[in-house]
Amino acid sequence: MASSLNEDPEGSRITYVKGDLFACPKTDSLAHCISEDCRMGAGIAVLFKKKFGGVQELLNQREFWKQLTCFHSLLYFNKMCMQ
Repeated sequence: MASSLNEDPEGSRITYVKGDLFACPKTDSLAHCISEDCRMGAGIAVLFKKKFGGVQELLNQREFWKQLTCFHSLLYFNKMCMQ
């Protein structure tokens, strides 16, 4: 039950829906940014942690993401220096 619908000139659409976020259809995806320590101890992060778990899996991936971030930063730095 959308309570408001706004469209911009490019055709993007924002729909405001009131209800249980976790009762969305299986075809929808949910994402939430968290801190590097994966603590997820406050706000909606607590609900994500209880519903989906996977904290240890995220902790195990930290080193990979650190390397990827450093690589991306290096590419960006090189691009800026070559302009």
